[in-house]
Amino acid sequence: MKRILIVSAAMAAVMMLTGCSTTVTGIDVPESMTVEVGQPVDLAVNYTYKNENASDEKKAAAQSEACVKLTSDSPAVTVAEDGTLTAAQGGEAIITVTSADGTLSDICKVTVIVPLTGIALDQETLALAINGTESARLTAAPVPAESTEPVDGVSYTSSNEAVATVAEDGTVTAVADGEAEITATLGEYTTSCKVTVTTAPDGIKFGKASGSLTVGGSTTLKLYTTPSEAAAPDMSQVTFTSSDENVATVDSEGKVTAQKAGKATITATYNGLTAEYSLTVNNKAAAPAGGSTAAPSSAATGNSTSPVTGGSSSGSTGSTPSTGGSSGGTTPAPEQPAPAPVPTPIPGGYVDADNGTIIEGGGVFDDAGSAGEDENAAGLL
Repeated sequence: MKRILIVSAAMAAVMMLTGCSTTVTGIDVPESMTVEVGQPVDLAVNYTYKNENASDEKKAAAQSEACVKLTSDSPAVTVAEDGTLTAAQGGEAIITVTSADGTLSDICKVTVIVPLTGIALDQETLALAINGTESARLTAAPVPAESTEPVDGVSYTSSNEAVATVAEDGTVTAVADGEAEITATLGEYTTSCKVTVTTAPDGIKFGKASGSLTVGGSTTLKLYTTPSEAAAPDMSQVTFTSSDENVATVDSEGKVTAQKAGKATITATYNGLTAEYSLTVNNKAAAPAGGSTAAPSSAATGNSTSPVTGGSSSGSTGSTPSTGGSSGGTTPAPEQPAPAPVPTPIPGGYVDADNGTIIEGGGVFDDAGSAGEDENAAGLL
């Protein structure tokens, strides 16, 4: 009988222990976890209790009493008022779990990744120039830009290696005038850049190095670039100056006007390049006896004429009424001088009529101020 009472007392003690309240004695969270941006962070908090045999209801009450709080040290993970964690942007965050009284805590390192959806080049178009910027490097970047995945192992190809080549590191080098497309590839992703190659001028030249005008005459100079592959100069960027504006003036379009007899140098400047034209200005021919004269000869360069003075003229085959004491009949116009020689066109250049030298740069510059069908000459006629 006594033995039965002892067993019953032990069972009652166990039942009393199981039904009593308990407290949280420990907090545990995963050491680390990785999630994608935009996803909720399911951070499981594990509790240990003073009485592990307590009922679920008592354990829930103990958790409520512990009043665990979550905090984040980075905007990569945000914490809502109800304790919900969200992966807001790529990066890392340390999530700290702490009891209300501060006696219990644990941490979890959360890594937020932003998946790669494509690649892009830092330049959609690229302009290169022989004699100028002959190479440039293209760099691949992730899409979206905030992607945390590395952009490694990108390969590059050129659609036209005769125009531009590309190295393994994305460096594009100009080869010849034209267009090419550089394509970057990373796995299933591709992107491209359009490359245009031109030839920058390495020099400029006037159609002729020298010439002459009569006082009052004018001419518009023609300007060429070298080498022959270079584009014609942009006349809006060309500046002209005269060494002596008392002898000859020049306007912004290269039109030279003779003012008085003498010599002047006309200088053209274009993107740091210069060219010079030596000009001689002669006085008008004196009127012949009899008070009349034919039209004075054109400038030695042949690209302008001086106004007629001292009477009227009808050309070398016509006649001018006699004046100034002449009697009977007419005074024939003086014979016109032979025209200056026209430069001889040659492939890729022309011959300077002054000294017969070959000047590269293309085109024919004649003494009437015109040019041949070259593409690298500019000026107004």
